[in-house]
Amino acid sequence: MLDAFGDPARIDIRLDSRSISFENPTGARGSGGIAHAGRKGAPQRIIAPGERIALADIAGPGRVRHVWLTASPMPPEEMRRLVLEVFYDGHAEPSVSVPLLDFFGCAHGRPVPLVTAYTAVQEGRGFNATFPMPFRARIRFELWNASERAFPLYFQIDYTLGDEPR
Repeated sequence: MLDAFGDPARIDIRLDSRSISFENPTGARGSGGIAHAGRKGAPQRIIAPGERIALADIAGPGRVRHVWLTASPMPPEEMRRLVLEVFYDGHAEPSVSVPLLDFFGCAHGRPVPLVTAYTAVQEGRGFNATFPMPFRARIRFELWNASERAFPLYFQIDYTLGDEPR
């Protein structure tokens, strides 16, 4: 039931809306797309085998509202070795630790088209999650490439600041 979280498409205008990507890793206003004089210059990054990267580290309170990424297909056993971890409010252990595609509802490492109330996978390459992820002090997203292949990644995390978790 969508009403349990409110309308995910509606944002209170009193909140500060932000977006993090490889082009704007801090989510600072006016800092996206500045790598090449205002053009897209660094929209993706290659994640090396064994590499762990921080996708976002956001001080709150706030709410992550949308996570999007796209990636080149890999064999299912390799896709299962891409691990997404989410850490809340300074905890050392992740609250979420799942194979990347499981986060979007695609089990077994197979990126197939899928639409649910809070997730969507388009053509097996575009992954969206819109379930709200409220946090009080901080939220951090990390991606670990435990596979033996390099992994090209595009991503964007949209969030608001000023939300008070219930």
